[in-house]
Amino acid sequence: TIKIHEGCDCHCTYCIVPSARGCPASRPVDVVLADVEGALAAGFQELVIAGTHLARYGLERGEEDGLVRLMEQLERYSDRCRLRLSSLEPDARLEGIVERLAGNSCWCPHLHLALQHGSDKILAEMHRPYRFAEVRRTLEQVARQLPEANVGADFMVGYPTEDESRFEEGFAQVRELPLHYLHVFSYSPRPGTPAAQLPCESTAAEVKDRSARLRQWARGRQEEFCQSMVGTVREVLVEKRRRKSGNHLLALTDNYLQLQVDGPDHWTGTRKMVQVELSATGRLAGRSIDVVE
Repeated sequence: TIKIHEGCDCHCTYCIVPSARGCPASRPVDVVLADVEGALAAGFQELVIAGTHLARYGLERGEEDGLVRLMEQLERYSDRCRLRLSSLEPDARLEGIVERLAGNSCWCPHLHLALQHGSDKILAEMHRPYRFAEVRRTLEQVARQLPEANVGADFMVGYPTEDESRFEEGFAQVRELPLHYLHVFSYSPRPGTPAAQLPCESTAAEVKDRSARLRQWARGRQEEFCQSMVGTVREVLVEKRRRKSGNHLLALTDNYLQLQVDGPDHWTGTRKMVQVELSATGRLAGRSIDVVE
């Protein structure tokens, strides 16, 4: 992981980051590239570009398209590794970022948005600096330009002002998005934040039930996406040998799916081209189509 940005000044009502990590600070390009060189020298085959608010990289220096320009610099390493963007906050700058992702195959076709909710009322009360329509436009762009991208989002359940009707509103909106998975988590009060002072509209049991409904829906979407990948050829990064059952290597596709691969130990830490298949147990598997070693 290559960290390029720290801090935030959005002051979302539930978030302690502005107090804990301070104002936004983007690492200089030359420092980032030095970290990249060090990671490549150590043998890493995939670099994940991470930060508190990636889309705003360079903004405090007056660079409106700072991340896109950094992505251009990073593409010089495309013959030595593959590149992945970590979680992104919804932002007006995402249009250019998605275009860059689609424009060079060294970028993994994978996008994760820190959406947080589907209700505009909740987003406003969270003090999130966007509304649902903006997220929809971004994900529709991804579906057009990166049709094989695995697209996910965060969804916070149980924000203090969320009642059943607002949850249902948000859930209904999210179901209409071209999403393939969700990271569902429960609201947790952070002392010193405005949200921590609000009375909760929901019980713990209601929050648990809503989370379960979201996760069940998301599992179905992920299964559909996995099935759509069967028969395709994808690049994988072989990560480790399975410990609990079988004797397979575990690998991660460029579009962020885990699958099992049969191969020798020395494949660990290397990239391979595989054809995606279903194993006898129904798990995703990859059959290597590289030259036999």
